[in-house]
Amino acid sequence: MNTLKVVEVDSVKYEEIINSSNIKIPIEQSVVWNNFSSSCGNYLFKYLVVFDQQLPIATLSLYKYKLYSFEYLWAKNGPVFLKDSYRNYEEDICNTLREYVRHN
Repeated sequence: MNTLKVVEVDSVKYEEIINSSNIKIPIEQSVVWNNFSSSCGNYLFKYLVVFDQQLPIATLSLYKYKLYSFEYLWAKNGPVFLKDSYRNYEEDICNTLREYVRHN
């Protein structure tokens, strides 16, 4: 049974969760990337955290992109696993995120 849940958070909570994990994240998944991405016309959709019960296991920032008339969301170099051991959840995390995006 999948116990994963996706939660939208603000930039402050997003950074708190990442900083508490003591990991280095790709610049494209950082809050500072938002200014650069926005200047290129690609705007933040949401900061998301994937929880397994109360434990955060992955984060991602999703951006809106448009190529001609095709619109899509992209989490460049994401999701970010907060511990290497959470990579065991990769398929479940991707499925949970897919369902979240489809319904939000």
